[in-house]
Amino acid sequence: MTTVRLGRTELVAGKQSFGCLPIQRITKEEAVALLRRAYDGGMNYFDTARAYSDSEEKVGAAFAGMRDKIVISTKTQAVTAEGMRKDLEESLRALQTDYIDIYQFHNPAFCPKPGGEDGLAVENKVLSMGAYGEDMDFYALKGAVEAILTDIRAADIHFETPSKPNPSYHPGRVADVYAGARRIGVLGQIHPLVAKNYGVDEAFYCAELDFGQLLCAKGADPEYVPLPKFPAVARDIAVVCDDAVTVGALEDAIRRGAKGLLKEVGLFDIYRGKGIAEGRKSVAFNLVLRSDEGTITAAQADEEVQDILAALESELGAVLR
Repeated sequence: MTTVRLGRTELVAGKQSFGCLPIQRITKEEAVALLRRAYDGGMNYFDTARAYSDSEEKVGAAFAGMRDKIVISTKTQAVTAEGMRKDLEESLRALQTDYIDIYQFHNPAFCPKPGGEDGLAVENKVLSMGAYGEDMDFYALKGAVEAILTDIRAADIHFETPSKPNPSYHPGRVADVYAGARRIGVLGQIHPLVAKNYGVDEAFYCAELDFGQLLCAKGADPEYVPLPKFPAVARDIAVVCDDAVTVGALEDAIRRGAKGLLKEVGLFDIYRGKGIAEGRKSVAFNLVLRSDEGTITAAQADEEVQDILAALESELGAVLR
């Protein structure tokens, strides 16, 4: 039987499942026999509810001693946190288990959650973005997120490798989004197995930004700043580094290495292949340099670039290609 992973969980179940509403109409012995035949036929997901009279007890009797071999979901119609806890305790008793894989709230006006005020959920508003297609990749999505944060004047925008694995995302194409020390959210490519579960057969990219954190990261209202009086100088650099070094880490090192002339830094190429050692990559950036005090000379621009390259090598082992 074909199996699927259930959402963001690590639970794996057959695509065919057993809804336990009908077994409340037959005897316990008949129900146990029917449930076991379903299991022997390949079903391992059983969905019941506290409101299905004695269905939970019949499921518990059918699978006593083999809890680790099945996935159980049940529901509550409780409208208060206290009622939810009471139903949960009764479900655990009837199902003869000390845990339930998926616990569903049947159309409540709230979602009880331990730790929330009065047992209620803390439901954060999230700005979600999704995209796919030929022109979409990790860096295009990253640029869109950077544009949002730039528009709200967030400071110190950077991206870090998640400290904990996120099973919803491709492990090599995901990043946490920060403004200073404040974690704003996550972006990356949805894990191919997760996408497959939802019938998506191509690379799909998503960003989830906490709306409350976005508001906190919002900078001061803009003030008028005169247009630059002096021209900018553009320089391109390409550095070779270990494959594990992230673009975000390289950009941070570039900014730390600059001595006051760097105004913008933008990624424009990543190359792996002929001429680059195995386990290494070439990453190219465009640097925009400008002084507010006068036109910078070629020597000043060269010195700024050399300071940046020195920081890249000392911090990350990245050397000029």
